[in-house]
Amino acid sequence: MSTVSNELANELMDVASARGEELGGRFSIALVDVAGTLKNFRRLDSCPLVGVQVAQDKAYTAVLKGIPTHEWYEGIKDNPSHLYGVPSAVERVTIFGGGFPIHVEGELIGGLGASGGTYLEDMDVVQSAISAVIG
Repeated sequence: MSTVSNELANELMDVASARGEELGGRFSIALVDVAGTLKNFRRLDSCPLVGVQVAQDKAYTAVLKGIPTHEWYEGIKDNPSHLYGVPSAVERVTIFGGGFPIHVEGELIGGLGASGGTYLEDMDVVQSAISAVIG
């Protein structure tokens, strides 16, 4: 099973951090490997403390099923037992935007999450990095 290399992790974090700075610098950005273990983390200078854990949880959630965090909501919103049960029963699951899986050549190798802005800004930070580095 492949995972994200240190070189790739650093490239993704550099681009995500730069985009986060462009959007006001209030972001935490986390990268996990395919097993959901923290591989790389950055907290930009203006980021609130709450973003530290939320960014890690978004990255973790993205690797659980290999889908972006905002897609979790779409899949469970019409089933009340899942909508209210999954986020409370499955530790660290986050169902709002800002976490994306990292796929290389169709293989899931990790997850990248950002927190600190609106969910759309968090998504932008992560998508910018993945698009620029992986394509």
